[in-house]
Amino acid sequence: MTDLEVRCANCNGTGVVLSSDWWDWADWWRLCRRTIDGLTGAARLAAIEAFERDHPEPDTPEGVACGECDGTGYRLLDDGRRLIEFIRRHWGQS
Repeated sequence: MTDLEVRCANCNGTGVVLSSDWWDWADWWRLCRRTIDGLTGAARLAAIEAFERDHPEPDTPEGVACGECDGTGYRLLDDGRRLIEFIRRHWGQS
């Protein structure tokens, strides 16, 4: 039997990816870390507090359904699509 589906490479089969709000926040955090990593003591704490104040974590869910696999974790291959189309055409018919 041929393969009908493959694990989604975009979400690694979890069906969930990081939301765009969280990607944006993570980009800011990486940028901030470049500055913070060079600081010590009170200056480091002040920089972290300033970042957290000015760039709070998003209030949206961190994970969202993967757009590549519609949240299933798998993507249909051509044979899988043909099988689904066949079942839909004949579903409920005797």
